Amino acid sequence: MRSIRGKMLITLLLTAAISTILVSFFILNDTQRTSYLVVKSSNLAEIRNVRDYYFEKLITDMETLVQYWSKESTLMNYEADPAQGHITRTIPGNFISTYKKWLSVTESSGDITWMFFGLEKDGSIFIAPTDSTMPQTYDCRLREWYITAKKEPLAIQWSEPYVDAGDSGKMLQTVSKAVLREGVVVGVMAIDIEVQRFNAILQKLKFDAESQLYIVNTLGLPVATTEVNPGNVMERFTLDSLKEEQSLIRRINGSEYVVSIMPLSTNKWVLVGARPLEVEATLNASKVRIFWAALIQIIITLFIGIIISAKLFEPLEKLLGVIDDVTKGDIKKRTEINTRDEFGSLSRGFDTMLDTIEELFYERDHHLKMLKIKNREIIQGKEEIIAYSSQVEAMNDELSRLLNELGDNYLTTVKALANAIEASDDYTRGHCERVGDISKLLAEHMELTYENTQDLVYACVLHDIGKIAISDKILNKRTSLSKDELSMIKMHPLIGYEIIKDVHFLERPSRILLQHHERIDGLGYPYGLKGDAICLEAKILSVADAYDAMTSARAYRQTPLSKDAVVEELIKGRNVQFDSDVVDALLELIEDADKEL
Repeated sequence: MRSIRGKMLITLLLTAAISTILVSFFILNDTQRTSYLVVKSSNLAEIRNVRDYYFEKLITDMETLVQYWSKESTLMNYEADPAQGHITRTIPGNFISTYKKWLSVTESSGDITWMFFGLEKDGSIFIAPTDSTMPQTYDCRLREWYITAKKEPLAIQWSEPYVDAGDSGKMLQTVSKAVLREGVVVGVMAIDIEVQRFNAILQKLKFDAESQLYIVNTLGLPVATTEVNPGNVMERFTLDSLKEEQSLIRRINGSEYVVSIMPLSTNKWVLVGARPLEVEATLNASKVRIFWAALIQIIITLFIGIIISAKLFEPLEKLLGVIDDVTKGDIKKRTEINTRDEFGSLSRGFDTMLDTIEELFYERDHHLKMLKIKNREIIQGKEEIIAYSSQVEAMNDELSRLLNELGDNYLTTVKALANAIEASDDYTRGHCERVGDISKLLAEHMELTYENTQDLVYACVLHDIGKIAISDKILNKRTSLSKDELSMIKMHPLIGYEIIKDVHFLERPSRILLQHHERIDGLGYPYGLKGDAICLEAKILSVADAYDAMTSARAYRQTPLSKDAVVEELIKGRNVQFDSDVVDALLELIEDADKEL
């Protein structure tokens, strides 16, 4: 009897001790994890506020100002005086009023160093305030901020930091946008911001004496910082990436830091904030409190176990005897313990359970009969499901037929648009459809997927839709095109892209259309893409377009080229204008007597 009671007490004590230790361990871990989460979330929120209320506002203000002036009629319609030479250090008389407005903006703003307008015509630049140290030979058209703005004339561009072209020695960053007149770039509007401005903002926003703030580029190198010798931020804090918003815990020289990363909306820069963690003292205090709480709980559990075991032992022995009889098959045995404590309730519950077991034996036989009935119903339901499956299969076949018909209707619509393009030009009538046929043969020969082939066919049929916006006089001109006329012609891929890009099923064909005049050597248009930057479908369209042009009569050439001349031109253009794999595929088709091109 004492042995059983002793085992009960030991078991209770061990259970209490183990459970207390485990609970303490989980509480401590949870406290630590919660503390880290709170610190990480708090630090990330502070960094986000710094970004939103200071840097994003600065970026937005600069972009708004550049956007406004790039559409100002004074700049859009500016014409230099015929006697006006190349300007870098002065302001011409017909620009003085605009210069005064810019000067008031730069003088009232703590963020703007210079506002300026670069001319496409001769590379002149009008700067407010004027800079007497600017080189007389300075050509704005050769600068990165001008080149990137001209390449994507509809977008606002941010340059990487660079040293001022004058003698100031300042590190600058430029925000710029092309100024267009009737779709043609006439210059670029831009604003210079000193990189030192970001350092000044960071110094004002520093959390405390131990914290550090950095603005870093994609290589992890600080552009601005509150620290004297920051080094490589990625290596210092062992960061794997600076591309996404996150908070991390990092150990440096034996101390833990919370490091928060917050990308800015432009520049490809990242705001990084680091501050020491101060949770170790809190965790140590929690460990002491948890230890004493666990010890007290074990003592109380042991004391209560001794008292309870003394009172429960007798009824327990009787209950165990009944359990032993039941396990031997005497299902009608009952405990009949009438105490009013919890153990008495347990005994009565055990008796009720035995009554329930007797009833369950009876119900078991009844349910076996019901299961047989349900089984027959399931078999019948299975046959109905098979019949329904056949109906669904028939519906799927009809759906596939309707989808194919829809695809044919899409292609018919696309061809109708292409015919509208060619209606004004007798020489190119049927050109788009012929290019589509040639491109489809090339795509099948090069084993493109069905979906990619369909996208290519749509792009072929619509590849000249941008010419709707170009005068018939230019399109049908028999003599050489002027520089402005050639620039207008080169806009047709971008115009076509803007026309069809928002049509859902023409989204991918619109990107193929946009690139079909790009060249492998990067001398194509509209963006000067080269090599693998051009998608394969656009390369196929380029070769097919050129082949049809060489084998058809045109306004500028009445007689098509001979087969030998066409082959010679294709070989000459390999890896220069055309992709070599596509050219080789077309040459194979030309030599294949069974393929009619």
